[in-house]
Amino acid sequence: MARKVNIKSEDFDQGDESYKSKASSPTTPKRVTRSSAKRPSDVAKLSERPAQSSKKQKNALKPAFVRGEVIVIDDSGDTTGGSESDESNGTIDDEKLVKQQLACIQREQQQKADIALHKLHLKQRENNRRRERECLERMKKHREEQARLEQKGLEEEQQRKQKDELLEKGRLEKEKQRLLKVRQQQDKIDTFNLVKERIDRELLEKQRKETKGKCDRQLAEERPTKSQEGVDVAKMLRQEEENESDGDEEDESSGEDEDENSGDDESKREVPKAVVGNIKPKDIEDEETSKNEDENENEGEGKEEKDGKNPLLGTESPDLASRPVEEEPYACIRCIKHLAISPIYLCNFTDNPDKCTRCSNRGRNCVPVPDFAHSAACKVLALQKQHDAADPGSREALRLRVQVGAREVAELVLGAEARRRKSRDNTYRAILFGQVAMKHNQEEILKLLRSLLPRRSGEVAGSVVSGRVNKKKRRV
Repeated sequence: MARKVNIKSEDFDQGDESYKSKASSPTTPKRVTRSSAKRPSDVAKLSERPAQSSKKQKNALKPAFVRGEVIVIDDSGDTTGGSESDESNGTIDDEKLVKQQLACIQREQQQKADIALHKLHLKQRENNRRRERECLERMKKHREEQARLEQKGLEEEQQRKQKDELLEKGRLEKEKQRLLKVRQQQDKIDTFNLVKERIDRELLEKQRKETKGKCDRQLAEERPTKSQEGVDVAKMLRQEEENESDGDEEDESSGEDEDENSGDDESKREVPKAVVGNIKPKDIEDEETSKNEDENENEGEGKEEKDGKNPLLGTESPDLASRPVEEEPYACIRCIKHLAISPIYLCNFTDNPDKCTRCSNRGRNCVPVPDFAHSAACKVLALQKQHDAADPGSREALRLRVQVGAREVAELVLGAEARRRKSRDNTYRAILFGQVAMKHNQEEILKLLRSLLPRRSGEVAGSVVSGRVNKKKRRV
């Protein structure tokens, strides 16, 4: 049975699509083998050469189709034309024609698939370019945002630095004003102290002059009266002597003796008055002159102390070591040493006379200050009392003096203790050496005695034993 295919036009897309094979599908893969590669180009299922190839594509011979031609395909695959000329000639092979048609359809489908793939590739490239542009835009925006944030951070940091600089400047200005006020206040206090010291010095000088003038006036008033008394007493003595001499010439011996005795008694009674009247003004003058000299010396020493500079504390620090100590305190060495570190003094023997409060609280041995360091310790404690009672302005100078004094006392005690220990060790060492020498000498003496008297000692021992035995026998 033969099939008839009506070919109405050369355009296969617009023609009848009643016949379609598996090879016409665009998804059917192409199989290229060695045999197919060696076939001529007009054979079906041959791929076209690419456009970039240097070889030329062989053009297959395509028969010219006539519209309205009927192609009859038998069961054996032979094609026969509808016209009588074709049947008579038999030049066109129906199978070959079908294969050519199929190859043409496949080429067209392949072209369409290539075009679609090309469009897909173009679309993908466009999408990729679009994505790249978007990524670049995003990166640009990100960089701009980062630059903006960095600029903002720099501006904020600059503003913060400016604010800190303004605050620091304000703080420094306030500190400067405060120091200026403190300096001004300290200057005022210094001027006040200087004025007060000058006024006190003037008052003391005035009082000293007044007392000196008063003493001078009293001495000037007392001198004429005492000198007049001395003159009167001298006149009385002369008159009495004259009277006595006249009485001696006139009276007898008995009367003379009585007058002499009476005269002697009266002279003994009145002469001391005269001596007192003659000597007392001179003694008073000597005492006054000595007092004046002492006052002048004290004034000179005070001026020298005021004019002199203390190499440790300066000119404004008071010289407290010259002040008299009111009482002699009792302290231990540990508390005196502690004054060089801390200004707090807690050496009190009220609870226990053998141990102070601080040593009792810490459970330590309490060693009193030795006699050779007692005066130095008293000076340090006096300075500490003045430090506790002084105003805050002068405490620093007093504290320095207390520290120096406490260190001196500690060094003095430690040096004496070291010397005492050294002397004690030397004594013990000398005693030990002496005992060793004595022991050695005794051993030598014993050896010598044993070597000199070996027989004598044996005989004596034997006689003593025999004597004891004889005494026991007698008792029995």
